[in-house]
Amino acid sequence: MMAFRRNMGVRIDHILISTALSCTSCLIDKAPRKLERPSDHTPVLAEIPN
Repeated sequence: MMAFRRNMGVRIDHILISTALSCTSCLIDKAPRKLERPSDHTPVLAEIPN
């Protein structure tokens, strides 16, 4: 209970890319989880250079 607010949640989102690409950074966007009635999902972002 209240795991998100205590930063104790389990994050199981994945970003899958081919071996031809390289991910230079990734970020879990926690902002949507702070809303009044949030979903239990949140965006995961990956930076893939050109």
